[in-house]
Formats: sequence, C-alpha cells, structure tokens
Amino acid sequence: MPKKGQLVAVDMGSYSVKVAEIESGKDGLILKTFGMAIFSPDVIVEGQIQDKAKASETIKNLFTHLNIKNKNVCSAISGVSCILKKLPPMQSKTIEQIEEGLKGEMEQYIPYDIAEVYIDHFVQTSGGEIPKPGVVLSEAEVVVAAAPKALVDSYVEVLEAADLNPVIMDIGILAIQNAVEATVPELPGQYIIVNLGSECLSIHAVKGNVPIFTRDTVMGGGQLTRAIMANFDLTYFEAEAVKLGNRGVQPGKEGLLKKIFTDYVTEWTKEVSRAVEYLRYTFPEITMTTIYLTGGTSKLPGIKDAITLETRMNVIPVNPFQGLLVDSRRFDEEYLNLYAPESTQVVGMALRQAGDK
Repeated sequence: MPKKGQLVAVDMGSYSVKVAEIESGKDGLILKTFGMAIFSPDVIVEGQIQDKAKASETIKNLFTHLNIKNKNVCSAISGVSCILKKLPPMQSKTIEQIEEGLKGEMEQYIPYDIAEVYIDHFVQTSGGEIPKPGVVLSEAEVVVAAAPKALVDSYVEVLEAADLNPVIMDIGILAIQNAVEATVPELPGQYIIVNLGSECLSIHAVKGNVPIFTRDTVMGGGQLTRAIMANFDLTYFEAEAVKLGNRGVQPGKEGLLKKIFTDYVTEWTKEVSRAVEYLRYTFPEITMTTIYLTGGTSKLPGIKDAITLETRMNVIPVNPFQGLLVDSRRFDEEYLNLYAPESTQVVGMALRQAGDK
C-alpha cells in the first residue's frame, strides 16, 4: 500500500513518458520505482497532445509493466504557454492578507484572458520557509503560476483515460528545481537551471529557493532531429539514432552532419548566454556562478563545454538519482545514469505529496 499522500510521478514529454515513485526513509529518499516508454513522434508535438488514445494506452501499459498499484499521480506541463512570475516582495502582511489581496490583482500579472487559464501561487518567507497562518511577515516572496485550461485539461484527460487520478499538475521547471534542491549536494544560495529538452529550452534562476527569473524558448533537440531527417532522408527514429551517436550517415556527408550539430548547439548556447547577461544586468547585486544542466538534449557531445565557454560559468550536469538511495538489486545503475539528464523533472514530481502547493 502506498504511504498516505504519496503520488506517482508521470512525466509526459515529446519523446517519452517517464514514471517514478520515491519514498522517504530514515536514511534518506528512496527510489521505489522508475521506468519509461517511448512515444511515437505524433503523440505529443511541441507540448500539445495530438493523440490522446495512444498517450493513455502507453501510460496504462507502463503502469502494468512496472506493477504500480497507486493510482494517485502528479504530472506536469511545460513550455512557453506556462507563466511563472515572481511578484515584488510584500512586507508586513500575513499570508491570509497576501492571498486575499492577490484575488483581484491577477489580471495585471497574467498576459491571458483570466477565464481561460488556471492560476495558482505560493508564498514563502524571504528565508524560503512556508509562512505560518496569522503570523505577520517582515517580508514575503510570492510566485504566481498560470497555464491554459485547454492544455491542462488535455493532460488530465489522458491520465484519467489511463485509469489514474491526477492530484497535482505541476509546472515542469518547478519540479526540476524541486529535484535539484533535494538531490544536489552543497547547493549554492543562488544558481541557474538550464533545461534543454526536445522542444523547449528553459532558463530558470533561483535565489534562496525562490525563482526570480524564468524564460522558455521554443528550441531543443527536436529541431536537430528534424534537420537530420530532412538532410539525410531518414525516419524519425533513424535520425534520433544519428543524433545520439548510435549510427552514422552516408559516407562523405559527415561534414554536413557536423555543421548541423554546430549550428544548433551555437543557437542554444547563445540563447543561454543572452539570458545570463540579462540576469547580470537586471540583478547586479546577485552573483551567480553555477549553472545546473538538465534535459535529454543536454547529453549531446559538446553542450556542456559550449555553455561553459559562452557564459564563463561553472556548468554541472544534474544526476538526480545520485541524491537518492537506490537498491542496486532492483535498478541497473548504467540505465539510470543513461537517462538521468531527462529524469530530473520526474524525480522532482515524485517528491510532491497530496496537499503540496
């Protein structure tokens, strides 16, 4: 039986669906379940579910294969349609006063019709703690999150069709931040997360556990896959194999492949560099020296070194499994390490519990 409040994480991405269960033990966080299944390329395109039946069937089969009994799940949405905004610090107010004041002010923070989005928020003290009811806070940090109802509802519909009960719908980059905080040792007080996925590049700056800046851009490994398909007349999965270095291209075309790789890596690293420069200009009082790198596309050769060179920062690839207690009799360490970069989000989601904000 699952522990009270425990949720199974279900991370639906453009390339695959990943699931994870994590339990709290006396010696730390325990990886209970992890697995993944590949989506066909037409199931989720640019964050939008195109084939709900295939998606739900794949998830249902994965739960059966992994013998997961808990039907209460946490999932997440990501991408440029999600809004994450830090509000100016609020002073000398209780959490109740802050939340009451937010009710009539959301329109000025959200660039969508309020009737068409789901909105949530969380409040922390300036020290990153959850405020106690009725206590006047000297200073509070407030972050507002919003996502289109149509997008959220489509994910919920897929989960329910797989006979699951969606309890929490997270924002992907917040789940990644959650995993980084829980699994990375000696985390500095301020840092940047760069998540390079299949269809979205997310750049997320954190100070004292509070997000101060988030930028999502439509770019990622899917661009490279499609370019390889077009230039070498390959199928999607053949192009993926070339991208990951598991097969070559026609003799004499290696130079073209190298140029395609270089062009996209340069585009991605320039985008990261622009965001870093913006942060340095906007927050001159904050010194950030570390980037934590996640996402499946971050595994490509040269990405880490290119970002290091472009930003002059310390770039650290994240392996969320290294911060968990893992039973080597149940999990293949090589398998976990292989899929660690794209599993940071699902680990962060698996740390959520029913009732979390």
